[in-house]
Amino acid sequence: MNAVGGFENLLLPQKLLSREKRHETYVGIPSERERCYRPSNVNESAEDSCNFVWNNPNCRSLDPLIDLLPNSLVLLRRIKMKEYSFGAGVLALIFTFPTIMSNILTCFSLHRNYSVLYSAGVGKTLHCLLLGLALICIFAHGKIEGTTLMRDIGFTAVGSTFAYVVMYREMHNLRKMEHQQSEPFIHIASYISIIIYIMYLVNVLVFSKRDVRKSSTIKQLPEQTIRFSASEQNISIPTSSESLASDEYEGMQQNPIEKNVDAVAEFLISISPFHNIEGSMPIKILLFLAFWGLCVGFLLTTIIEIEWLVLNWQIMNYVFDWTDDAILLLVFPALYVFLVSVFVLTLLHEDRVEMAFGLVMGLVLIHAYSAMPVIAFSSCFVVDEFMIQVIKRSVIQLTLQVCFIHRRENLSQFQHQALLYNCKYFITL
Repeated sequence: MNAVGGFENLLLPQKLLSREKRHETYVGIPSERERCYRPSNVNESAEDSCNFVWNNPNCRSLDPLIDLLPNSLVLLRRIKMKEYSFGAGVLALIFTFPTIMSNILTCFSLHRNYSVLYSAGVGKTLHCLLLGLALICIFAHGKIEGTTLMRDIGFTAVGSTFAYVVMYREMHNLRKMEHQQSEPFIHIASYISIIIYIMYLVNVLVFSKRDVRKSSTIKQLPEQTIRFSASEQNISIPTSSESLASDEYEGMQQNPIEKNVDAVAEFLISISPFHNIEGSMPIKILLFLAFWGLCVGFLLTTIIEIEWLVLNWQIMNYVFDWTDDAILLLVFPALYVFLVSVFVLTLLHEDRVEMAFGLVMGLVLIHAYSAMPVIAFSSCFVVDEFMIQVIKRSVIQLTLQVCFIHRRENLSQFQHQALLYNCKYFITL
C-alpha cells in the first residue's frame, strides 16, 4: 500500500503539469482582453492602442442595465408617426401606466391616502415640466416648436386647474356633510378629465398621421410631374361615367363603392398608430417583442421607484421630521425625474429632440389629468375620507400660469417677479 501511495505521489506533479489550463473567468478574474483597461506604464504605439480598443467590445460601447433606446427606435421606424407624437402618445403612456395602476390598486390604511396621491401627482407634474424643459433647452439649445409648447402648457394648465377647483369645491361640501352630492360629482369630474386627455391624444395622433401623409405626398410630386411631362400628349379628360362609378353606369363593376361602412371602425383605424405597420408576420412579432421590452423596462423602473419612495418616506419622516407635503412635492419625484432625465438625455444624445420633448410633455399631461381619476377610481375610495388640503399644492397653478403667459422673446418685469415669487414659494414648502 505504501509503495502504491508513493507511486501516486510521484505521478501527481506530472498530472498537475499536464492538466489543461483553466480560463481566468473560472475563478472570477477577467482577463485584460475582457476589460477596457490598460496600465499607464505600458509602452505601446498609438496603432496598438487603437487596435486594442477597436477589437475589444467593452471599449467600443457601454452596456447599460436597461437600454430602452433600441426598442424605441425600432417602433418609431416601423410605425409611421412623428417623433413628438411617438414620445407623447406611446412612450409617455408606457412609462406612466405601471405607476397609475399601482396607485389605483393600492389600498392605504390611513385616511390621508388621497392627499398622498394628489401631492405625488402634483410634484411629478412640476418636476417633469421644469427639469425636462431645462434639459432640452441646455443640451438641445431649445430646438422645439413654440406653438407646440404653448399648446401643451395650456392643456396642462387646464387639467391642473380643473382638478384643483373640483377638489377645493368638494372639500367645502364634505365639511357641510354633503357626502351624497360629492361622490357622483367626483366621478363625473374624473371622467371629464379622462375625456379631455383622450381628445388631446387623438388630436396628436391624427395630426401626426396627416403630416406623415403630406410629407409622403410631397415626395411623390416630383415623380408624378416627370411622368406627366413625358406623356403630355396622351392626356385625355375622363367622362362622368368614367370618373364617378354608380349604379347607372357600367363602371360600377370595375370600381365598386362600399355602401356598408362602419364609421366607428374606420375612425379607430385612422387614429391607430399600428395601422401603418408594413411587413410580414415575423416583422410584426419582432415589433411586439420590442413593445413588450419597453413595457418590462418601464415596469422595472416603477419597482425601483416604489422602493425609493418607501425608504425616503421613512427617512424624511422619522429622522428629519419633514412634513408630508414637503416629502411628496420635493423628495418623492426625485428618482422618477432622474430616470426620466436619463432617458431624455439618451434621446438628446441621439439627436431625437422631438421625441424627448414629446416624452416630457406627455408625462406632464398624464400626471396632470390622472391626479383626480387615480383618487376616484382607487379600489379603497371612500368619499367620507376625501379630505385634501389643496392650499399648499396651489404652487402648481401659479407656476403653470406664469409659464402660460411666458413669451419666447422676453419677459416683462411683472412676469419676472411672479416667477421669482413662485420659486420662493415652492422652496419654502
